[in-house]
Amino acid sequence: MSFLHRLLGRVPSLLIARRNVTRAKVRSGLAVAAIVIGVVAIGAIGAGGAAFKQSQLATLDDQGATNVFVLPGVDRQERTFDQTDLQRIEETVAPAGVVATRSGGGELRTRDGTEPVSITYLSAPRLIYTVEAGAIPPTGGGAQSSRRPSPRSTASTPATGFT
Repeated sequence: MSFLHRLLGRVPSLLIARRNVTRAKVRSGLAVAAIVIGVVAIGAIGAGGAAFKQSQLATLDDQGATNVFVLPGVDRQERTFDQTDLQRIEETVAPAGVVATRSGGGELRTRDGTEPVSITYLSAPRLIYTVEAGAIPPTGGGAQSSRRPSPRSTASTPATGFT
């Protein structure tokens, strides 16, 4: 007894499947063709999406765009991006790098009165700026976060989004 007959004897559903495929050859062929067409269509959609992305990046590069600002759309309830959104943006533009910014405003009080000020925080200033003299202070925790604001400054920095 051959291996195929022993296998079909142990698993009767394989015997039924084999019999149905050999009886309805046209229907089986059409099913295989539909599966192949579906797989090719999914692959073409993926390749088309990748080609479109490359085309848009090339267009931006040809126009000389070096900075692209991404803001939350009007359809978002939150006015900021969260960490998941930022990670998705970083995955999209990985070679270029992403600099998250927070901006806000406040008032600067001096002896002569108060003046409005605008404050912008950059998460990675080294990706944007080149320092020719001096140094960019480190960002994040450590000694930087324990500094207190000057008693003359009452500026606040509410989070308005990552760009």
